[in-house]
Amino acid sequence: MTEEELDQAMDEAFTFQNPNTPTYILEQYANDPDDFVRGSIAGNPSTPTAILEKLANDPIYDVRMWVALNPSTPIAVLEKLSNDQNNYVRQWVARNTSTPIIILEKLLNDPDEMVRDITAENSSMPIAILEKLSSSSDEWVRGGVARNPSTPIAIIEILSNDPDEWVRHAVAKNSSTPISILEKLSNEQGEFSEWVRLAIVSNIKTPTAMVEKLLPGLLDHARKLSTTPGKKDEFRYFIENFDIWDIHCFSEDLDAELTEVLEDLEHIDSRHTPCSDGNELEDDEGCPF
Repeated sequence: MTEEELDQAMDEAFTFQNPNTPTYILEQYANDPDDFVRGSIAGNPSTPTAILEKLANDPIYDVRMWVALNPSTPIAVLEKLSNDQNNYVRQWVARNTSTPIIILEKLLNDPDEMVRDITAENSSMPIAILEKLSSSSDEWVRGGVARNPSTPIAIIEILSNDPDEWVRHAVAKNSSTPISILEKLSNEQGEFSEWVRLAIVSNIKTPTAMVEKLLPGLLDHARKLSTTPGKKDEFRYFIENFDIWDIHCFSEDLDAELTEVLEDLEHIDSRHTPCSDGNELEDDEGCPF
């Protein structure tokens, strides 16, 4: 794609996603052969119900995903998409804060673990249900509760001691988690403790001093992963989630050092082979542990 074509695509995306775009334009392009255009319209909260109902049947799952996330999507359509054969579509229904509780409760029993996790993370989930879910035997559900910004601090405190690393990782990512709990988690030891610490440094509420303290160990762990046989996918996921500049400010010297180290690690990653099934890791697959 040329720069001119990219600029045009970005302009079109802004137009079709803009809530102020006239209805007649959305209707005119709802059948566009470009699924990017249809997806943009599907995610527009001003898109008429009739068009959303039609796009909910789109053969491209990315388009159905945007319908599933649209806060204006009718309940009947969300109910239908909650049974979609594609996991990602159901995940986006679970993420939609307009999804009724009765649908969310059904998705808590979904066969896909990430659907269950994202459902429990939905900020519209009532506190009473979160309290009940916090003791679920399903670690994916507990992980969603641990990451939910609406979860009471008392429950976060309990989940910070959860035996499952995925749950503790979720607690560490929650922007509502108290600094004292982040400090405790930063000192834990175990096979997956670096993943928990990676979540801590990516938490916008983590103090810069704590982040700077944890960075050397995290970079050492990344180097070890880069040279350990059988850890290529885990290494790639680790450095892909090492994006901390948008939420933390560092000194000029430290910023330069981090940039140099991560660029070197990413150069190593470029020599790695794809996942065993030939596909890239998806954003919602969760940490590979």
